[in-house]
Amino acid sequence: MTPKTKKIIIISLIVILSVTAIFLFTKLFKKQPQTNTEKVKQTFQQTSSQTQKNQEKFQETSFKDQSDQSIPLKDFNQTYNLEIQPQIYDNLDQLRYSTFFCYDSPQKNAIGLKLHLNLGETTDTKEARRVFDIIQTAFQAWDQSVSKELKGVLFPDQSIDQTTPPASGKTTFTASNGFNVIDVYYVNLKSQTGQDLSIDYALLSEEIFISNDPDCLRNALNYYQDEPGL
Repeated sequence: MTPKTKKIIIISLIVILSVTAIFLFTKLFKKQPQTNTEKVKQTFQQTSSQTQKNQEKFQETSFKDQSDQSIPLKDFNQTYNLEIQPQIYDNLDQLRYSTFFCYDSPQKNAIGLKLHLNLGETTDTKEARRVFDIIQTAFQAWDQSVSKELKGVLFPDQSIDQTTPPASGKTTFTASNGFNVIDVYYVNLKSQTGQDLSIDYALLSEEIFISNDPDCLRNALNYYQDEPGL
């Protein structure tokens, strides 16, 4: 083997090793795409922090993946260990949901969920009425399970006192437009430390609103109230 040939072989090996090293380094340190769970948690925390910083009365956010596509509701539920009862969950749009925050005090926000009924493009008023009736019936029995189903979002740092039966009922709320009169269901609970907790929920148009604070729920209902004249 001539010196020239040896030189070519050595240079070739150096080039191959360099390319291989660059490839391995890039692969090893390349930023991995976020999972839907990571993206949900990041968006949730960012919106909560912004609500605190700006002391927002009402701040809402939806959830997008790395490709700017809506993250399905089932992935959001898995992130926070939510288990919405089937009578309600089976009638929800998987892509049209959001969370909302209301500034309460330093280091504390009220939190809520907005869920959209899956009515598709139907113009069948009987079908829409059927879905609404299912939701209203489910609402009346939800007081026994809603705190457990939605604890991961509404009370992540609280332990619910299971020995104290929840006190539940229904009231009405008139939106600030003066003509949306909305049935509001509520469940009053106790934490294991004796703190008073509550869940309020309502149906407005095609959306279900749920919050761990009655004032925050009303902020959301006012935000989405019908415009006068429509």
